[in-house]
Amino acid sequence: MAFAMAREHMRLVSQRLTGLSHGGEGLEHFWGGANGMITALTAPLAQIAAADSDGGVRLAQLAQSAANVSDDGGATAQARNMGGIDGLRSYITASYTVGEIDGTRASGGTVDYDAINLVGGIDYEVLRDEAGFDSLLLGAGIGYGNYDGKIDNTDTRIDTSGYTAMLYGSATFARSAYADITLAHSWLDYDYTRDAGANDLTAKPDGREWGGTLRLGYDFRPRISRFSPTRWVFGPFVQGQYLKAEIDGFTEQGPGGITFADQTAKSITSQLGMHAAVMRSTDWGALVFSGRMAWEHEYEDGADQVRLSSGTARIDKVDPNYARLEVGMTALVGSGVAITADYATIAGDTYRQEHTGRLRLRLGF
Repeated sequence: MAFAMAREHMRLVSQRLTGLSHGGEGLEHFWGGANGMITALTAPLAQIAAADSDGGVRLAQLAQSAANVSDDGGATAQARNMGGIDGLRSYITASYTVGEIDGTRASGGTVDYDAINLVGGIDYEVLRDEAGFDSLLLGAGIGYGNYDGKIDNTDTRIDTSGYTAMLYGSATFARSAYADITLAHSWLDYDYTRDAGANDLTAKPDGREWGGTLRLGYDFRPRISRFSPTRWVFGPFVQGQYLKAEIDGFTEQGPGGITFADQTAKSITSQLGMHAAVMRSTDWGALVFSGRMAWEHEYEDGADQVRLSSGTARIDKVDPNYARLEVGMTALVGSGVAITADYATIAGDTYRQEHTGRLRLRLGF
């Protein structure tokens, strides 16, 4: 479970950027940006009202809201003018995750875990429709996480809590291309308990994680009908991620406790994949169904052993090539509320299986 907290907090920021700029949690991207929505809806109101009953004025109202062109000039679903400052946004995202990692190579054990993560941040749209950018956004966020993990075959528990500080940016250009970057540093507290039979051995080491993610992509938006309540977006992406973790050395407290030296781990991965999403407007907002698949390559194949005061102990190694698959559904409710459920797994990994389910709530201000 190395890198879990920094990776999850960067993931939540990435989904924030996805929602704002290129599909996933916002109406705007499905219309090709705010200007695209306004252009698509400039037909006379009589023509809109005469469209199919599934479309009509409700879709126009949703799109107008997401485009921040409300009649009173106030805040809308995208909340671009927090505190009266145009381009300023803030948000809070909470997620609950349950997961299982099966069949590790060395131990043959299963790791079960659940986690609660909370990320909040503020960002500012520096440029919009100028200097070659459709949008250029910069932001900062902070995250809190609590992970409870158990290795079944050894009755070892590792509970982790900590905080993450992040800086991020997102640029969209040529109406369909985007680039996102996120940098993160986490400070972690571990609570370790190992069942030694007659007694439990415990320890509370400290740790750190840091890294960054860069993602580039291009989106296509096929138009089914000018007035259809359904919109599609899909496209390829490439991603690179660097993560490094450190755990301070510690000695298990209790009879027969083992001393562990300082540990470090590093992960460098690349992804090449496709994503797709479809939005359907409703009377109360919209539903977004999404899917994502990517081939991932791990350039750091990990360590084969952990350093102990008396020698080493074998640990697991990951397969360098595998696929990541994900499906999800998001409900956009009212002004700035998104509720998401998703499932993710990996395929083609020689040494492990991984299954993860998430529930997520985002509030925009």
